[in-house]
Amino acid sequence: MEAIIINISCRKYSQDSLDERIESKYQGAVLGDEGCIYHCLNETVFNWTKKCKEQNKSVRLLTPIVPERYMDELVKRIEELKNIVPLKVTFNDFGLLHRCKALIENEEIIPVLGRILTRSMIDCNWSKRLLSNEQDKVVEGLLDYSYMDNEKIRILDDYHIKEIEVNFHPERIEELKKVIKLPITSYPNHLLSVGRVCFSARYQQLKLPECVNCKGCRRKLEFSVNKKWSKRKMCYDEPDKEFIQYMKGLYVQGNIVYRCMDDLCAEPDSNVISEIILG
Repeated sequence: MEAIIINISCRKYSQDSLDERIESKYQGAVLGDEGCIYHCLNETVFNWTKKCKEQNKSVRLLTPIVPERYMDELVKRIEELKNIVPLKVTFNDFGLLHRCKALIENEEIIPVLGRILTRSMIDCNWSKRLLSNEQDKVVEGLLDYSYMDNEKIRILDDYHIKEIEVNFHPERIEELKKVIKLPITSYPNHLLSVGRVCFSARYQQLKLPECVNCKGCRRKLEFSVNKKWSKRKMCYDEPDKEFIQYMKGLYVQGNIVYRCMDDLCAEPDSNVISEIILG
């Protein structure tokens, strides 16, 4: 059985520290971004790819939902990178996946399906509350990974997907491995939602796309609940303990809302392969 790969985020480290880590501890690097097209097109992606080639490390390029005006440029970037190293590309946009189908069929890149495309009802903090009035059979079917479904599995076959990325749910992930029979990658967080605008840039008043190179871009913006809006009362109301628990561990990074899962990699076992995330 293939191992579950746990990717460790190391964006908080200095350049020198990253150089040391990529030379020794980690087997590969994760470049690009799940949410931001500018990170994929940044010149640092080239620099790290060349460094990985020198150190004989693997490279995984995360790609986001791609605006149409950047589609050609990103496809060109993928073609350039695959000429430097054997390249895994994580697709979070079916349009980009389709555009790269020839590269996939010619085995010029290794296709991976990303978390934006594999999200499920089970990822929602308050999913059980939303389904509280549903029959048990319906709840059981919805509170599972979406790619347990035969129609979704056909997509994996049609696009020759070699690996998928999912939010880590220990009670269900072993069953998913048995069904899809592919390697599975998880991260030390849960991806919950993606916005059309960059929350970080708007909140911190950063200028796009220059903000890619500033420290504030990758800053985690944590939030908590003080009040909630009651539509029935038409006023703010005090949140109950259950609602506060729903919001626990949530943070914004770029245009994505994540839930922290740092304890995921606290005690990695022998099946864990660590890659370093660079950005």
